[in-house]
Amino acid sequence: MSTVVSDIGRRPRPEDFGLTEELVAAAPAPATDRRRGRWMLGIYAAVVIAALAFLLAASGSLAASLALTVLLVAAASVVLVPVIAALVCGLERCERLWLCRRHARYRAVDAYRHALEEHDRLQHRRRAEEARVGESFWRSLDRAALIEEVARLHRALGHAVEVLPEGRDAGVDLMVRGDRESLAVRCHAGPAAEGRGLGRELEAARRDLGADRAVLVAPGGAAGDLASYLTQHEGSVVDAMALDRLRMATVREADAGALP
Repeated sequence: MSTVVSDIGRRPRPEDFGLTEELVAAAPAPATDRRRGRWMLGIYAAVVIAALAFLLAASGSLAASLALTVLLVAAASVVLVPVIAALVCGLERCERLWLCRRHARYRAVDAYRHALEEHDRLQHRRRAEEARVGESFWRSLDRAALIEEVARLHRALGHAVEVLPEGRDAGVDLMVRGDRESLAVRCHAGPAAEGRGLGRELEAARRDLGADRAVLVAPGGAAGDLASYLTQHEGSVVDAMALDRLRMATVREADAGALP
Protein backbone atom coordinates (compact mmCIF):
# COMPACT_ATOMS: atom_id res chain seq x y z
CA MET A 1 0.00 0.00 0.00
CA SER A 2 1.28 3.44 -0.87
CA THR A 3 1.69 6.10 1.77
CA VAL A 4 1.57 9.88 1.67
CA VAL A 5 3.44 12.17 4.04
CA SER A 6 1.50 15.20 5.20
CA ASP A 7 3.02 18.55 4.24
CA ILE A 8 0.88 20.90 6.29
CA GLY A 9 2.75 24.08 7.13
CA ARG A 10 3.29 25.59 10.54
CA ARG A 11 0.29 27.25 12.12
CA PRO A 12 0.61 31.07 12.08
CA ARG A 13 1.58 32.66 15.39
CA PRO A 14 0.89 36.21 16.70
CA GLU A 15 4.59 37.01 16.82
CA ASP A 16 4.81 36.41 13.06
CA PHE A 17 2.70 39.57 12.73
CA GLY A 18 4.38 41.58 15.48
CA LEU A 19 1.58 40.79 17.95
CA THR A 20 1.04 39.07 21.27
CA GLU A 21 -1.76 36.81 22.41
CA GLU A 22 -3.03 39.63 24.64
CA LEU A 23 -3.25 42.09 21.75
CA VAL A 24 -5.12 39.58 19.63
CA ALA A 25 -7.55 38.78 22.44
CA ALA A 26 -8.20 42.47 23.12
CA ALA A 27 -8.87 43.39 19.48
CA PRO A 28 -12.56 43.33 18.48
CA ALA A 29 -13.87 41.14 15.66
CA PRO A 30 -16.00 42.72 12.92
CA ALA A 31 -19.69 42.17 13.59
CA THR A 32 -20.41 41.78 9.88
CA ASP A 33 -17.65 39.24 9.27
CA ARG A 34 -19.38 36.20 10.78
CA ARG A 35 -22.93 37.38 10.15
CA ARG A 36 -22.72 38.00 6.41
CA GLY A 37 -25.52 35.57 5.62
CA ARG A 38 -27.80 37.05 8.28
CA TRP A 39 -27.17 40.58 7.02
CA MET A 40 -28.00 39.59 3.45
CA LEU A 41 -31.13 37.73 4.53
CA GLY A 42 -32.22 40.63 6.74
CA ILE A 43 -31.79 43.22 3.96
CA TYR A 44 -33.60 40.96 1.49
CA ALA A 45 -36.50 40.51 3.93
CA ALA A 46 -36.65 44.26 4.52
CA VAL A 47 -36.92 44.90 0.77
CA VAL A 48 -39.71 42.33 0.45
CA ILE A 49 -41.64 43.82 3.39
CA ALA A 50 -41.18 47.35 2.02
CA ALA A 51 -42.47 46.26 -1.42
CA LEU A 52 -45.45 44.52 0.15
CA ALA A 53 -46.28 47.56 2.30
CA PHE A 54 -46.07 49.89 -0.71
CA LEU A 55 -48.31 47.70 -2.88
CA LEU A 56 -50.78 47.17 -0.05
CA ALA A 57 -51.07 50.91 0.50
CA ALA A 58 -51.54 51.47 -3.24
CA SER A 59 -54.08 48.69 -3.94
CA GLY A 60 -55.73 48.05 -0.60
CA SER A 61 -55.97 44.32 -1.43
CA LEU A 62 -53.79 41.94 0.59
CA ALA A 63 -54.14 39.04 -1.86
CA ALA A 64 -53.24 41.18 -4.88
CA SER A 65 -50.36 42.81 -3.01
CA LEU A 66 -48.92 39.42 -2.02
CA ALA A 67 -49.13 38.10 -5.57
CA LEU A 68 -47.53 41.23 -7.03
CA THR A 69 -44.81 41.22 -4.39
CA VAL A 70 -43.88 37.62 -5.18
CA LEU A 71 -43.74 38.36 -8.90
CA LEU A 72 -41.76 41.58 -8.52
CA VAL A 73 -39.23 40.14 -6.06
CA ALA A 74 -38.76 36.99 -8.16
CA ALA A 75 -38.14 39.08 -11.28
CA ALA A 76 -35.86 41.55 -9.50
CA SER A 77 -33.80 38.94 -7.59
CA VAL A 78 -31.29 38.62 -10.44
CA VAL A 79 -30.28 42.23 -9.77
CA LEU A 80 -31.33 42.47 -6.13
CA VAL A 81 -29.12 39.68 -4.74
CA PRO A 82 -25.83 41.05 -6.23
CA VAL A 83 -26.77 44.56 -5.05
CA ILE A 84 -27.39 43.28 -1.52
CA ALA A 85 -24.11 41.34 -1.59
CA ALA A 86 -22.25 44.48 -2.69
CA LEU A 87 -23.96 46.48 0.06
CA VAL A 88 -22.96 43.97 2.74
CA CYS A 89 -19.37 43.94 1.45
CA GLY A 90 -19.39 47.73 1.64
CA LEU A 91 -20.63 47.60 5.22
CA GLU A 92 -17.85 45.15 6.09
CA ARG A 93 -15.24 47.45 4.56
CA CYS A 94 -16.59 50.48 6.42
CA GLU A 95 -16.55 48.56 9.69
CA ARG A 96 -12.96 47.42 9.12
CA LEU A 97 -11.84 50.99 8.35
CA TRP A 98 -13.56 52.19 11.51
CA LEU A 99 -11.87 49.48 13.57
CA CYS A 100 -8.49 50.34 12.05
CA ARG A 101 -8.89 53.94 13.20
CA ARG A 102 -9.90 52.91 16.71
CA HIS A 103 -7.22 50.22 17.16
CA ALA A 104 -3.69 50.92 15.94
CA ARG A 105 -2.77 47.22 15.58
CA TYR A 106 -6.08 46.09 14.08
CA ARG A 107 -4.66 45.61 10.56
CA ALA A 108 -2.05 43.21 11.90
CA VAL A 109 -4.65 41.39 13.99
CA ASP A 110 -6.96 41.13 10.99
CA ALA A 111 -4.13 39.75 8.82
CA TYR A 112 -3.27 37.22 11.55
CA ARG A 113 -6.89 36.05 11.84
CA HIS A 114 -7.19 35.64 8.08
CA ALA A 115 -3.93 33.68 8.01
CA LEU A 116 -5.30 31.38 10.71
CA GLU A 117 -8.53 30.83 8.78
CA GLU A 118 -6.63 30.09 5.57
CA HIS A 119 -4.29 27.69 7.38
CA ASP A 120 -7.19 25.83 8.99
CA ARG A 121 -9.05 25.66 5.67
CA LEU A 122 -6.01 24.26 3.87
CA GLN A 123 -5.31 21.83 6.70
CA HIS A 124 -8.88 20.54 6.56
CA ARG A 125 -8.68 20.18 2.78
CA ARG A 126 -5.38 18.33 2.92
CA ARG A 127 -6.57 15.93 5.59
CA ALA A 128 -9.73 15.22 3.61
CA GLU A 129 -7.72 14.56 0.46
CA GLU A 130 -5.09 12.49 2.23
CA ALA A 131 -7.84 10.18 3.49
CA ARG A 132 -8.65 9.38 -0.14
CA VAL A 133 -5.36 7.72 -1.04
CA GLY A 134 -3.74 4.32 -0.94
CA GLU A 135 -4.11 1.20 -3.04
CA SER A 136 -7.04 -0.09 -0.98
CA PHE A 137 -8.99 3.14 -1.64
CA TRP A 138 -8.35 3.22 -5.37
CA ARG A 139 -9.03 -0.49 -5.85
CA SER A 140 -12.31 -0.18 -3.94
CA LEU A 141 -13.75 2.11 -6.64
CA ASP A 142 -15.89 0.78 -9.44
CA ARG A 143 -15.29 2.07 -12.96
CA ALA A 144 -17.81 4.93 -12.76
CA ALA A 145 -16.39 6.15 -9.43
CA LEU A 146 -12.83 5.85 -10.73
CA ILE A 147 -13.68 7.95 -13.80
CA GLU A 148 -15.23 10.59 -11.56
CA GLU A 149 -12.20 10.69 -9.24
CA VAL A 150 -9.69 10.96 -12.09
CA ALA A 151 -11.71 13.72 -13.75
CA ARG A 152 -11.91 15.62 -10.45
CA LEU A 153 -8.16 15.34 -9.87
CA HIS A 154 -7.31 16.75 -13.28
CA ARG A 155 -9.84 19.57 -12.94
CA ALA A 156 -8.25 20.48 -9.60
CA LEU A 157 -4.95 20.89 -11.47
CA GLY A 158 -6.57 23.29 -13.91
CA HIS A 159 -6.85 20.87 -16.83
CA ALA A 160 -9.80 20.85 -19.21
CA VAL A 161 -11.61 17.51 -18.84
CA GLU A 162 -14.20 16.04 -21.19
CA VAL A 163 -16.06 12.93 -20.03
CA LEU A 164 -16.79 10.85 -23.12
CA PRO A 165 -20.07 8.94 -23.52
CA GLU A 166 -20.07 5.25 -22.65
CA GLY A 167 -18.96 3.08 -25.55
CA ARG A 168 -17.47 5.89 -27.64
CA ASP A 169 -13.94 5.72 -29.03
CA ALA A 170 -13.14 2.15 -27.97
CA GLY A 171 -13.85 2.73 -24.30
CA VAL A 172 -11.83 5.92 -23.79
CA ASP A 173 -13.44 7.63 -20.80
CA LEU A 174 -11.80 11.06 -20.63
CA MET A 175 -10.05 13.62 -22.78
CA VAL A 176 -7.73 15.71 -20.65
CA ARG A 177 -6.09 18.85 -22.03
CA GLY A 178 -3.30 20.61 -20.13
CA ASP A 179 -0.88 23.35 -21.03
CA ARG A 180 1.71 20.90 -22.34
CA GLU A 181 -0.18 17.97 -23.81
CA SER A 182 -3.51 16.23 -24.20
CA LEU A 183 -4.40 12.78 -22.90
CA ALA A 184 -6.82 10.07 -23.97
CA VAL A 185 -7.63 8.35 -20.67
CA ARG A 186 -9.20 4.97 -20.08
CA CYS A 187 -10.06 3.85 -16.54
CA HIS A 188 -9.77 0.19 -15.58
CA ALA A 189 -11.18 -0.84 -12.19
CA GLY A 190 -10.60 -4.18 -10.52
CA PRO A 191 -7.62 -6.51 -10.96
CA ALA A 192 -4.56 -5.78 -13.06
CA ALA A 193 -5.24 -4.89 -16.68
CA GLU A 194 -3.70 -7.18 -19.26
CA GLY A 195 -3.67 -7.91 -22.97
CA ARG A 196 -2.04 -6.09 -25.85
CA GLY A 197 -5.49 -5.85 -27.44
CA LEU A 198 -6.45 -3.32 -24.80
CA GLY A 199 -3.32 -1.35 -25.58
CA ARG A 200 -4.07 -1.37 -29.30
CA GLU A 201 -7.61 -0.12 -28.67
CA LEU A 202 -6.33 2.71 -26.52
CA GLU A 203 -3.63 3.65 -29.02
CA ALA A 204 -6.16 3.69 -31.87
CA ALA A 205 -8.45 5.93 -29.80
CA ARG A 206 -5.53 8.26 -29.07
CA ARG A 207 -4.89 8.70 -32.78
CA ASP A 208 -8.60 9.17 -33.58
CA LEU A 209 -8.97 11.84 -30.88
CA GLY A 210 -5.72 13.57 -31.78
CA ALA A 211 -4.36 13.20 -28.25
CA ASP A 212 -0.64 13.43 -27.51
CA ARG A 213 -0.61 10.47 -25.17
CA ALA A 214 -2.75 7.50 -24.18
CA VAL A 215 -3.12 6.81 -20.46
CA LEU A 216 -4.52 3.70 -18.85
CA VAL A 217 -5.60 4.39 -15.27
CA ALA A 218 -5.44 1.01 -13.52
CA PRO A 219 -5.14 1.08 -9.71
CA GLY A 220 -4.35 -2.64 -9.80
CA GLY A 221 -1.53 -2.08 -12.27
CA ALA A 222 -1.04 -3.62 -15.70
CA ALA A 223 0.63 -6.73 -17.03
CA GLY A 224 4.15 -6.28 -18.35
CA ASP A 225 3.29 -6.82 -22.01
CA LEU A 226 0.48 -4.21 -21.86
CA ALA A 227 2.63 -1.66 -20.03
CA SER A 228 5.53 -2.09 -22.46
CA TYR A 229 3.19 -1.81 -25.45
CA LEU A 230 1.77 1.49 -24.18
CA THR A 231 5.25 2.81 -23.43
CA GLN A 232 6.31 2.04 -27.00
CA HIS A 233 3.23 3.82 -28.42
CA GLU A 234 3.13 7.19 -26.65
CA GLY A 235 1.25 5.82 -23.68
CA SER A 236 1.61 5.04 -19.98
CA VAL A 237 -0.05 3.25 -17.07
CA VAL A 238 -1.17 5.16 -13.98
CA ASP A 239 -1.40 2.84 -10.98
CA ALA A 240 -2.47 3.51 -7.38
CA MET A 241 0.88 5.06 -6.41
CA ALA A 242 0.76 7.43 -9.40
CA LEU A 243 -2.82 8.36 -8.50
CA ASP A 244 -1.64 9.19 -4.98
CA ARG A 245 1.05 11.49 -6.39
CA LEU A 246 -1.55 13.18 -8.56
CA ARG A 247 -3.83 13.61 -5.54
CA MET A 248 -1.04 15.24 -3.54
CA ALA A 249 -0.22 17.48 -6.50
CA THR A 250 -3.76 18.87 -6.36
CA VAL A 251 -3.44 19.50 -2.64
CA ARG A 252 -0.15 21.35 -3.07
CA GLU A 253 -1.49 23.36 -6.00
CA ALA A 254 1.06 21.94 -8.40
CA ASP A 255 1.87 23.28 -11.83
CA ALA A 256 -1.23 23.02 -14.01
CA GLY A 257 0.83 21.48 -16.77
CA ALA A 258 2.14 18.56 -14.71
CA LEU A 259 0.32 15.57 -16.14
CA PRO A 260 0.91 12.09 -14.70
